[in-house]
Amino acid sequence: MGQTADLVVIGGGPAGAVSAWLAARDGAQVVLVDPDEAPDRIEGMSPRLHAWLGRSGMLEAGALQPVPAPRRSLWSGTMHGGNHELLVARPAFDHALRAAAARAGAQVITGVATPEPGAAVLGSGERLAAALVLDARGRRGAARRPVRRGPATVSLGAWLAGPPSTPPQTVVLPFDAGWAWFAGMGGGRAWLQVTLDAADPHQARPAARLARSLAQCAAWLPEGFRPESDGVLVRESSPLLSGVPDDLSVLPVGDASAAIDPLSGHGMFWTVSSALAAAAVRRTLAAGRDAGETPSRGASSGSGPRTCSCGRPGSGATSFAPRRAAPPRPSGARARASPTTRPPTTQRPPSAPSAGWWSRTAACPSARS
Repeated sequence: MGQTADLVVIGGGPAGAVSAWLAARDGAQVVLVDPDEAPDRIEGMSPRLHAWLGRSGMLEAGALQPVPAPRRSLWSGTMHGGNHELLVARPAFDHALRAAAARAGAQVITGVATPEPGAAVLGSGERLAAALVLDARGRRGAARRPVRRGPATVSLGAWLAGPPSTPPQTVVLPFDAGWAWFAGMGGGRAWLQVTLDAADPHQARPAARLARSLAQCAAWLPEGFRPESDGVLVRESSPLLSGVPDDLSVLPVGDASAAIDPLSGHGMFWTVSSALAAAAVRRTLAAGRDAGETPSRGASSGSGPRTCSCGRPGSGATSFAPRRAAPPRPSGARARASPTTRPPTTQRPPSAPSAGWWSRTAACPSARS
């Protein structure tokens, strides 16, 4: 017989780990399941998000040493500076957040799990019964539920080696085939991520596509950087938006709910904001159960949608406010446009949901980090 918990969170990235941490701090019995297999890559984080994680107590002093990096962005043929971001190794970052959830009282299980109504089934076959399951497996979590997808795009990432004297810096720029993010860590090492159409007319291998993209961007990047090896991390990066769940005992969070352009700084900020919205949903559903109410897709909203009072880390959302949410604008991840280009408005098919779960139930807009 499996365990029984108040909450099972499947996926220990930022959305899942923060969700588990918040629930454990509320006194809930929480189980967090994660395979601990995050690939070796760099993520950009805004100073505001890093400050919130520190103030909240999630990041212990010295647990993570982000690399401050000035950021340059190429828009309309002109390079702009003035911004900066913090570069973190994603595996170490995820591990620090899961450790915070464990300190708060969550049980962390290393492994995989599949959500089902009222439970999560581990890879071993053990069934963890729970009042609520949060699916935080990223884009993989959306594979088995109805979603609206944007243009098919893919992100290719690889480590580069270059002159050790090159200082830390990041560069964001569009090019003919897509757009690129260069994250120089200092000491002659950098991470390059390019976002391209999923279909390649040349049918080239990922390493060849990345090398071709690097050559097209070379004029705007620090000199002398080349791929360390042929190893390329390939990730789907199409924007997606989940429909409203039929069963409120299993809810998507983070990229499993709504995945946006993989533009550095946006994604991590959104996923943590999504975890804060999930906390509001969880508390509202728990209050309904305590009052003897049966959760249903429309029960939490009464006469219309509700908007969560939080919009970003630090705003301290605790529940829903009964006000109508404005419909969200579509995501703008198109490989042949700059990351800030707004896509054309398209007519929604009658059968498609008008918005995703969060915009219907906890529409928490994340601000630009």
